[in-house]
Amino acid sequence: MRTGSCYVTHGRKYADAFGARLWIHEGDLRSRPDADSVIRGQDPIEIGPGVMAHPFPGHTKCSTLFIADKKFCFSGDAVFSSRSEQDLEVPDSVVYDSIKTLAESVARGAEELTFEWVLPGHGSYHRLPADEMRQRMRALGQRAATYPVREVDYGKVRY
Repeated sequence: MRTGSCYVTHGRKYADAFGARLWIHEGDLRSRPDADSVIRGQDPIEIGPGVMAHPFPGHTKCSTLFIADKKFCFSGDAVFSSRSEQDLEVPDSVVYDSIKTLAESVARGAEELTFEWVLPGHGSYHRLPADEMRQRMRALGQRAATYPVREVDYGKVRY
C-alpha cells in the first residue's frame, strides 16, 4: 500500500482512488474516524520513504504538515500562498484553535523545515528556493504573531 496524505473533506475518497493511506493526527481523529493511520504526539514522524509528518498546531489543535523529499510541503489549511498579498499567509480568519499557536508553529517551522513548494488545501500553491521559502516563513511567523483573535469568517481569507 502506498503512503500518502489526504485532507479531511474528501480524504477517504482520494486515499481509496490512489491506493494511499489516510493519515490524521490523533487530536483531530474525530473529524476523520475512518483514517487508516494515526499520528501521535508532537514529534515529526516518517510515514513513508522521504515523507515526514510534522505536527503543526494552530489551525486546529492538531493540524499536521507533510513534507515530501524536503521539497514539497502539503500544508492543508495552515499555510498558503496568497495571490492578493503576494506572500505566504495563514488563514487567520479561519482558525479553530489559536492564532498564537499557529504563529508559533510557523516560526518553529521556519527553522526546522526545508521545502520549496507550498501545496495548500485552499489558496494558491507556490514555489521558491528553499532559502527564500525559509525567509518568507520567518516573516510570516512574525506577522502572524501580531494577528488578533477573530471569529471564524470564511469570507475574510486573503486568497
